[in-house]
Amino acid sequence: MTRLVMLLVSLTGFWALLSGQFHNTLLLATGAVSIIGVGLLAAYRMQIVDDDLATRTTWIRL
Repeated sequence: MTRLVMLLVSLTGFWALLSGQFHNTLLLATGAVSIIGVGLLAAYRMQIVDDDLATRTTWIRL
């Protein structure tokens, strides 16, 4: 359920970003939440991948 809500918020936020509808405060807030949420989700997933690979191979960090 949480993933579905996150997906809907993200899609709404990206739509607002692409269509330039940031004069609407709700869309601005949704866009900000989607960008932050996707960033955190990506960082979390990268951490899982990083931890998994670190146990088997040498992970090159940028």
